[in-house]
Amino acid sequence: DFPLLQLDDVVGDQSNIVGFSMLNTSHPFYLEFIRSLNLSWKEGCNINPYPGPALSSALMFDAVHVVVSAVRELNRSQEIGVKPLSCTSPLIWQHGTSLMNYLRM
Repeated sequence: DFPLLQLDDVVGDQSNIVGFSMLNTSHPFYLEFIRSLNLSWKEGCNINPYPGPALSSALMFDAVHVVVSAVRELNRSQEIGVKPLSCTSPLIWQHGTSLMNYLRM
């Protein structure tokens, strides 16, 4: 979250601060991510301009993308269906192990 820090009170003639960002701004999903965040920002906030994405938001976006990709790949390799399960039942989803393998890939 270094790019979001307000360092105006800290930075002076004697300051030397180096930081980095974990966000890959050249990745194709980055523009989609920024566009969706900008829409949300305009709806709920009067502060302009948009300061940029927080690292936690980027990590959540990445996690959801990984899960969606894994489910798509699993669905391509075998027909997956939905069936009701209960936490109190010993039954498990038959595709759970396969989904975990796709998540690892």
